[in-house]
Amino acid sequence: MTTKEEQPQKITKSSQWRIVFSNIAGIQFSDEFRLHVGFDQDRARPGTDVLEEALIVMSPRSAKFLSHTLSAAISKYEEINGPITGLDEMIKQADAALSRTSTSAKSK
Repeated sequence: MTTKEEQPQKITKSSQWRIVFSNIAGIQFSDEFRLHVGFDQDRARPGTDVLEEALIVMSPRSAKFLSHTLSAAISKYEEINGPITGLDEMIKQADAALSRTSTSAKSK
């Protein structure tokens, strides 16, 4: 998390700024990281009817900082609310997809 001294002196919201609720996300990377966020509309059959809401493109440095701050925030959340559960299969699938991506990137 940033300290008060590190925070930007001025923050202006873009005319396109909006709030997006997401219950599903995907990540791709090459020279940059792409975070796809969306809404899984069919909870009975996850992944069969997804409305993609936004694509966030960021530098590797920004992605690493996001990863760190998000992990820290999740740890604090779980300290207060208990563990987030029910993700084992989803995590396995994400790990497998990232493994395939990194293997194909190395072979280029």
